[in-house]
Amino acid sequence: MLSWSLPCLLVALLWIAIANYTHSFLSFALASDPVELPDRIEFNRDIRPMLSDRCFSCHGPDKNKREAETRLDTYEGLHGSTDQTGALVPGNPDASELIRRIESLDNDKRMPPPEFAKDLSKYEKTLLRKWIQQGAKWEGHWAFQPIRNTPTPKVTEERFSRNALDGHIFAALRQVGLEPSPKADPRTLVRRLCFDLTGLPPRPE
Repeated sequence: MLSWSLPCLLVALLWIAIANYTHSFLSFALASDPVELPDRIEFNRDIRPMLSDRCFSCHGPDKNKREAETRLDTYEGLHGSTDQTGALVPGNPDASELIRRIESLDNDKRMPPPEFAKDLSKYEKTLLRKWIQQGAKWEGHWAFQPIRNTPTPKVTEERFSRNALDGHIFAALRQVGLEPSPKADPRTLVRRLCFDLTGLPPRPE
């Protein structure tokens, strides 16, 4: 029994290590700043994830952890209301407190705080600026938005696009400076299928 369990254990550990390496590599690649800004900035796609990661822990929905009674997770917190001043001025990034804080050279004023260790990259700061310049259009949670047709990005390399979904994937790869992997040969595809279904390589026969 031991002679069978040990090889299986080694194979499982090997594939766990490979999976972790692959996940780390893909996470690093996809987390890299895109080569260029989107033509039209969308709050749910481009801005909300950034604010959620960098700002919501201190300026989000948890009132017990909220600092300075400032919220960046609501329309009123960003745009203001009759009772409060918003963090931004639509169409005017330079007049927006949000931009002043993230671009400040004063450690006592800069957001996120240096000790938070989540500074925005130059790309992310430019993205916020462009969103505000375009009017800082707010969007509610994506799950409650009406379904809409999204134009399929134009793909110049037809070999990478066999359907509309491929067009979106290829456009996303291009945005971060990546190219699609070459098409796998039949042997590799069968090997992948066997590992996905059984966790083991295919038998020689």
